[in-house]
This record gives sequence, C-alpha cells and structure tokens, in this order.
Amino acid sequence: MSSGCAIIIGVSYMPGLGHAIAKRFAEGGLSVGIIGRNAERLKAVQEDIEASTKDCKGVQFCTADVTDRASLQAAIKSFAELGEPTVLVYNPSAPPFPPAEVADLDPERLVNDFKTGPVGFLTAVQAVMPAMKAAGKGTILVTGATASLRAAKGLSSFASAKTSLRALSQSLAKEVSAGGIHVAHVIVDGLVDMPIHSANPDIGKGRLLDTAAVAETYWNLHMQDKRCFSFEIDVRPHEASW
Repeated sequence: MSSGCAIIIGVSYMPGLGHAIAKRFAEGGLSVGIIGRNAERLKAVQEDIEASTKDCKGVQFCTADVTDRASLQAAIKSFAELGEPTVLVYNPSAPPFPPAEVADLDPERLVNDFKTGPVGFLTAVQAVMPAMKAAGKGTILVTGATASLRAAKGLSSFASAKTSLRALSQSLAKEVSAGGIHVAHVIVDGLVDMPIHSANPDIGKGRLLDTAAVAETYWNLHMQDKRCFSFEIDVRPHEASW
C-alpha cells in the first residue's frame, strides 16, 4: 500500500488508460485527483472507482485544458484537501491523425501538440515539485508512444512533441532522482483496448493493450525502491508488430 494523493492528468474514456491508472492507484491506498476535459466522463470515472474500490480514500475530478497553463494550475490546486501530491501521472496526448507531411503541416498544429505535450507537462511538474522536494519523495510517470523514439511519415507534429516530452522527462529524472523523486517514461507501443479500437472488427484482442495490465506497470514503477529506479519501459500487446 501507499499513501498521499495521486494526480492523474489525461482521463477520458471508460474503459481507458487514464481510468485504469486512476483506479489502480486508488486500490493502492492513495486518494486520487483526476483531470480531463469532459466533466461527464470524469464523473463516471469517479463513481466507478468509488464504487469498486474497497476503503477508497477519495476521488475528486476537475476539468482543465492542459494547453491553458492557468486552467491546469487551478485544477491541480483544487485537490489540496486530498493531501500532498505523492504521484503525478501525465497521460494527455494530441491526436496523431489526420497525417500531415512536413511540407503541408499547419504551424498551429505543431504549437498545439507541444502545448499538449511538453509544455503542459512542465506546468504540471512545476505545480507538484515543491511538495515532492519538501517531502524528499514522489513519483512522476509520463505516457509516451512509439513516436517518442522514432518518427514516421505524416506524423511529424505528433512525433516532435512526443520526443520533446521524453527529453524533458529524462532531464527532469537526472535533476531530481538524487532527492528521492522517481521520474519514469512509459512507451505505450500499441493500440489501447478501449471502445474506439475494440469496436473495429479488423483489430483482434491480441493487438490491443489491456488497460489494467498497463496500469499495473505504472503502479510497479511507483513502488520501485530508490536504489532500483527505472527511467523507461515499453509495453505492447503480444500480437503487435514492432
């Protein structure tokens, strides 16, 4: 078991990865604050976690747009009564589609992808870091993608933001790990088992990541001993090509 407050940013569909991560950390004994853009979906996630988690320490939600610094800061502050932040999970992602080649890329799309990725992450980190440094501990987990390591034709904007997010995470890990704060980057290398993908008859279950299993990976990273920190791990379904 663990304690404190886990702030999960980027919660939307249920089932979905953000929902599964929030649920796993609630099961682990933390209070949970969830942030997303859709209040109705967040409310459904809150109710599901509270109903299914024994001895739930509390779940609160707040809507925010991660591209709006003030909005995200206010959302994080709204969880103050849940306790000091022990865990931050940064899970938002700009959509990679429709594809656009560099010669045709709208600069505003590139700017927005960076606001969703590394800039939003920077806002979140700066909001929780004072408390984590004061406590001498904390976990910051970042959701990456295949594009975090390699770009692809037509995905230049998405990949640029994801590689930047990875680099920012790695710099942060090297800056704060000696102070007991664990920063890890999870490369989600595949499609997640959620309605938008599972409804497609051409995609079998073996090509979809199990959200609960991925959430368990996030939990295991949080529970790592200080003398055995991992910075990066990749996960994929067994039938995925890579």
